[in-house]
Amino acid sequence: MEEIILITSKATEMASILSTNKKRLKDTHGKCYVFVHSSVDGDCVGASCAMADALNGLGIDTKVALAEKIPEDMAFMNVEELIQYDILPNNSEDFAIAVDCASGSRMGEMGDFFEGIENKIIIDHHISVDPNLSDAWIDSKASSASEMCFRMLLALAKNMEVSSEEIISKRAANCLLTGIVTDTGRFTYTNTSPETLVASGKLMQLGGNISMSCYYLFDMKKKPDFLLSNEACNTAEFFCEDRVAMSIVTREMFEKYGADEDSVSDVAARLRDVDSVDVSFVLRETEDGKIRANIRSSSSFDCAAFASQFGGGGHKRASGFTVDNMDIEALAQEVRRLVTDEFESNM
Repeated sequence: MEEIILITSKATEMASILSTNKKRLKDTHGKCYVFVHSSVDGDCVGASCAMADALNGLGIDTKVALAEKIPEDMAFMNVEELIQYDILPNNSEDFAIAVDCASGSRMGEMGDFFEGIENKIIIDHHISVDPNLSDAWIDSKASSASEMCFRMLLALAKNMEVSSEEIISKRAANCLLTGIVTDTGRFTYTNTSPETLVASGKLMQLGGNISMSCYYLFDMKKKPDFLLSNEACNTAEFFCEDRVAMSIVTREMFEKYGADEDSVSDVAARLRDVDSVDVSFVLRETEDGKIRANIRSSSSFDCAAFASQFGGGGHKRASGFTVDNMDIEALAQEVRRLVTDEFESNM
């Protein structure tokens, strides 16, 4: 199967840069750090941890630089040892890899750390990123950063004249498959290509467990999370002739059930799946006083373009943003106004 998996010229280019830096890092005792966006998801965690696992296996001291703990539903990937939560002083010999994002501004507290490292590459699939960035592989048609990292690791194996099994461990394969499953919605989104399915099949051969990934990321819920998710759906409002759905989740609602912040991660998709709905919004208050918004669409509504108005981004059908120093009802009112104007102008 490996022979028919597409290895693009950009994947080969990124692998070549890694090969070049491999010896330098060993000689100078430099470290490699893999960076991801804040408000982590299965794709960025899966891609980054798979990269760290593979590079450590090649003798490159590598850690995933995270400013936040990974959610409990990702604990099954068994990656804590690969993660570094503390910000360290920059070393001129260090090397950085950004996956699923391209700018320090999207990395939370780790952003300045990333920007301070001179030698770096970027692997991302977001349409809001400039595809002409130097030392970057930006492919908005890719299903996920995890699929891109898989192809790059295959290119690295080819460059080193070793088998994929010698580069990609069972854990790394499971991480990459988890990332693909996340960003394709269990292979139901339009970004799922024939090549994505072939790559996923190979990852299963390498040890990825698709059933486990789907269960923990999509199906499993603790009772408090289940109850809050249902209330968030039951209290959702519909407007623009039921083409728009919005749910507002306050801190009081989280405290009522003792649910964690990721307990409503499924609500945007559930609302989007209502037959009349073109786009759904979920606004939730976080413990640190911010408001996170998730947007999902089932039509031509451009979620990424809408999110960009609030400094966010993502994909056309799935995006998000975070705001600070704003009342959640005031934000909801502004979202209603903007999305209503957009729908009315397109009628």
